[in-house]
Amino acid sequence: MHQRAPTYLESVDLESVPSEIEPLISELNSLFGRLQSAFEKEKRFTADAAHELKTPLAALSTQTQVALRAKTDDEKKEALLKVLFGVRRSTHVIQQLLTLSRMEPEAGLTDTTSINLAKQAADVASMLAPDAIEKNIELELLSPDSHATILGNITAIDILIRNLVDNAIRYSPPNSFVSIDIKENEKHVILSVTDNGPGIPEKLRKRVFERFFRIVGNQTLGSGLGLSIVQQIAKLHHAHIELHTPTSGQGAEFRVLFPKELS
Repeated sequence: MHQRAPTYLESVDLESVPSEIEPLISELNSLFGRLQSAFEKEKRFTADAAHELKTPLAALSTQTQVALRAKTDDEKKEALLKVLFGVRRSTHVIQQLLTLSRMEPEAGLTDTTSINLAKQAADVASMLAPDAIEKNIELELLSPDSHATILGNITAIDILIRNLVDNAIRYSPPNSFVSIDIKENEKHVILSVTDNGPGIPEKLRKRVFERFFRIVGNQTLGSGLGLSIVQQIAKLHHAHIELHTPTSGQGAEFRVLFPKELS
């Protein structure tokens, strides 16, 4: 044991130890497993935090430069107010990620409440509207009056919708569209986000949910973590994700199917 590196947490082979100490070694193996999970969870949190804060911090940098170049007090005040908004948004993101990091699939959801998906989607669309406007993308909520609800953690659902919509805006070309829709059938409440970007080849559709995976040749900036976060949250809500080609034949449509028996 003393020859092990501090980060080497592989289980000890029970066949190589005397039977008298097997119970002790079994407990040690269990401890190694828990430590490994804790270390991996910490790594995920660090990577997810970097992903989620990159855009807000870039906006903060831009608004700070605007404030420094401002020629009037009004211009400076407006820029600084946007900086303050960005700081608050970043603080909120960190709080969201801390909450998400405490959610273990095997432990189930905490702080669940009834969530109106249309209202939540409208809030996200409002927050990301400036990004869509910058690319002249039409961002539309197709079912603003939907009363469909799910039982879930509102912080996690906010992150899920935001990542799907942000991903659609990011990968769509200028002068295009992104739509959000909420539908129901007998078994599911379905959230869909559709774009008319380059789409995702069939052979890569399972891989897009892998952490850090990015399609080769795509020049869009991104860390490859957004869809991984979406999948993690979907699993926490016993939901599953489907990836389709829109009826137009162009782009991608992500559907998150939430089971009604949990709503």
